[in-house]
Amino acid sequence: MRCRLKVLLAERDMTQRDLIVKIKASPNTVSRLCTNQFRRVDVDTIEKLVNFFNCPLEGRDGLFVLEEVTPNQKISK
Repeated sequence: MRCRLKVLLAERDMTQRDLIVKIKASPNTVSRLCTNQFRRVDVDTIEKLVNFFNCPLEGRDGLFVLEEVTPNQKISK
């Protein structure tokens, strides 16, 4: 699963700092989502993000995109 937060911010010409202030999110959480360095995300944070960006949770235009893993590809932990 890949987070599209960096793309959603760019589409709106926003910075991570702008988002942190507007939704009162943790800077570490926002940074980890933007760089896809997360293991899990708090449900409240996800709810704030999908409501703020008015996007679905998953899918081409969503906050997250599910990606297929090929047989030779390692799954990151």
